[in-house]
This record gives sequence, structure tokens and C-alpha cells, in this order.
Amino acid sequence: MTYEAIVIGGGVMGCMAAYTLAERGMHNILLLEHARLGDAATGQSAAMLMHQTGDMFLSQLARASIETYEEISQRSSLAIDLVRTGSVLFTTKPEHLSILEGMQRIQDELGIDSRFISTSEIEGLCPGFSTTTIAGAVYCGLDGYLSARGLLQELRSRMQEKGVTVCQRRPVTFVRTMPRGEGFVVG
Repeated sequence: MTYEAIVIGGGVMGCMAAYTLAERGMHNILLLEHARLGDAATGQSAAMLMHQTGDMFLSQLARASIETYEEISQRSSLAIDLVRTGSVLFTTKPEHLSILEGMQRIQDELGIDSRFISTSEIEGLCPGFSTTTIAGAVYCGLDGYLSARGLLQELRSRMQEKGVTVCQRRPVTFVRTMPRGEGFVVG
């Protein structure tokens, strides 16, 4: 059998990749999962959604991913449970404040609302949390979490609608690429 695309791995990332390819017009897509969809990392995931990284590209990727999850959550009849709790990143070492400042600068450049907060604000957000050793903290109210299982169910449904072939309990043990220019992979 010949496929335009073969995606190996049936967690959130693999399912999102297969769905996105189908959504963008690719046909005849195969997704292979060694166990059942979502059994590996996705099944164990806390599914935290964070904009705050120390890298521009990763922050852009995080923002695009969260926007995609929001869109899926709004159109889904399943319980994806996208919840915005906010997040606090902090350091106890004054020499690490420059790292937080760099992260916060990236958020500013991307138009993501984050800001330095005081220890009293941390105590208000996280009652009972000891702030005596905190040197600095950055808060982003857009961060949160979702139900990885719910998202996976929604992606599975959307892949089905788009005609993606999903094969579970099919471990990939070998992939051979053909010489450059041949344009295909044999597995």
C-alpha cells in the first residue's frame, strides 16, 4: 500500500500532525501506533499549557499550539476542558533574575501578557506557599492545562472524518529510506 504521509506515534503530537496534514488537503494518510492511541506519554501527561519559555521559537510554537487547542475546545462536543489557571515561574537566586527577565521580554515581543509579580501577589495566587526565599517571579495568566484524553478523543474523531487510516498495535521496527530523489520511505 502507498501513502502520501505516514505518521509514527499516536499521542497528541502524532494525532495532531496527521489531522493537520489532512486538514491542509493531504489524502491517504496512515498513522501507526505501537499500542493504543494515547497510551504512552499522552496518557501520563499533565497537559500543561505554558507560553513562558526562554526561547523565541518555542514561545511562538507554544502560542500557536494553545490557540489551536482553544479553537478545538470551542468547536468540540467532547470534554477537552481547557482551563486557564495562570502560571508563576520564580527563582530563589538573584543571579538567575536575568533569565526571568529574558523570558518576560520574549513574551512582551510576542504580545503575550506576562509580568513580574511581588511576593504578596504570589501568596495571593498560591495561598500557603512560602515566598521567603524568592528573588523574583513572572506571572502569565494565559497559561493553564487541558484534558489530554479529551483532546485525543477529539483528534481521533476529526482524523476519522478526514479519512486518516489509524492502525493501533502496530509497532514500527524498521524504516528504510530510498536514495535521494526517490521520494519515498519503505517500512
